[in-house]
Amino acid sequence: MSHDKHPHGHPHHDHQEPKGPWWKHIHRDWRFWTGLIMMILALVAYVLSVDESLRPGGGVKAPVSAAP
Repeated sequence: MSHDKHPHGHPHHDHQEPKGPWWKHIHRDWRFWTGLIMMILALVAYVLSVDESLRPGGGVKAPVSAAP
């Protein structure tokens, strides 16, 4: 068997790599959508918990009053 047909014993795959820049094909990758959904969920959780922040000592942050 010649090395021209199957180099290093790897089978030949008939798929083609996407041509062009990666950002034009990224929307077809499941990792992109998983990461995007996780980032959106993290942002939503952050926005919804803005008033539930804690002080370094473990106490709840006191509301800031307006200066006279």
